[in-house]
Order: sequence, then structure tokens, then C-alpha cells
Amino acid sequence: MQCYLIAGMVVTLAFAVFAVQNASPVDVRFFIWKFEQISLVLVILGSAILGAMVGLLSSIGSQIKMRRHIRELNLRQRELLEELQSFHEKNRQMTDAPV
Repeated sequence: MQCYLIAGMVVTLAFAVFAVQNASPVDVRFFIWKFEQISLVLVILGSAILGAMVGLLSSIGSQIKMRRHIRELNLRQRELLEELQSFHEKNRQMTDAPV
């Protein structure tokens, strides 16, 4: 638990140092939008957050496909286990039957 606290403090300190070192105001133009005198750290962090969101949204399709495949594999596993139990039961009946 203390490792998480220390790691959180280190990351927070790194963000604070990053924000202080990149606090200079900049002008940003994007298509028809124009932002004047916005802090550079806000531009960088905003871009990073937007990039993470785009990456997350682009991976949702493959996640859904993977979960569906896992569900199908689990169903197939249950079917095979039931079949195996049936074979064991038949084998037990054949070996217990009088000759």
C-alpha cells in the first residue's frame, strides 16, 4: 500500500514540475478555433488526454470481439467437459458390467 502512495507522490511531483516548466502562454489555432494566451501545459496535457481517448475508443471494437470469442471458447469448454464426463460414465458402466 505504501508503494502506491509513494508512486502517486512521485507522479504528482513530476506533473507539478512539468506544469511549472511549461507554464508559458501560447496561441493555438485549430481549423476555425483560436485560443490566445493559453498555458502550454494545458495544451500538452489536453493533447495527451485527447490522444488517450482516441486510442481507447479505437480499441473498443477489438475488446468486444475478444470478449465474444472468450465466451464462445468457455461454452465449447463446458460442452467438451460434459462430453468427457459422459465418456467416463460409459467407461465406468462397461468396466462394472458383469462379463
